[in-house]
Amino acid sequence: MKRRNVWQAIDRKPGMKTIGHRWVFDKKIDEDGNIGKFKACLVARGNLQCPGVDFTETYAPTVSLMSLRLLLATACLQRWKVCSFDVSGAYLYSPVEETVLMEPPTHFIPCLEGKVLHLQKALYGMKQAGRCWWLHLLGILEGLGFTSWEVDLSLYVFQKDDTIIVIWIHIDDGVIASNSPAHIEDFRKALCDNFEIKWSDNMR
Repeated sequence: MKRRNVWQAIDRKPGMKTIGHRWVFDKKIDEDGNIGKFKACLVARGNLQCPGVDFTETYAPTVSLMSLRLLLATACLQRWKVCSFDVSGAYLYSPVEETVLMEPPTHFIPCLEGKVLHLQKALYGMKQAGRCWWLHLLGILEGLGFTSWEVDLSLYVFQKDDTIIVIWIHIDDGVIASNSPAHIEDFRKALCDNFEIKWSDNMR
């Protein structure tokens, strides 16, 4: 979070409206059924946000599994290369337009006593977090030459000459298919320039 400048610590002042937070703990199981690692996620108490004050719009497109099936069927018929990826801590890349102040996890970071956190990036749990991430990712993909499909905004298409790339996105998980493996590799490098990702050269 520090590396991504998720928040700015500011002095607490009387009358400041803040939201709380909580920790969510989980464990990741590997393919053999063993515990691979333990995970901790700091989640904002979005239920304490007030509409029109610390959030306005919350809309973000919902994913369609039918679109994924259509993409995979097309890739199979056309013998396209298919890869998958996920963006680590996706929401933490997403700028927040509204002023959102959060109570600091002082038991975790003692130096923040007497401060509140002005959130610069979205945290899981915030009302607008999904929308912030969608708009941020959309800007990145449009900068790379992709356009969203009018029928399903979770599909993004790049087409130039004989090359076509199609990406299906579900929050921070993506499936990419293309008739050009070289262009998939170019996309992977461009994605790595913007995000920390986990990449697989097949469907996970």
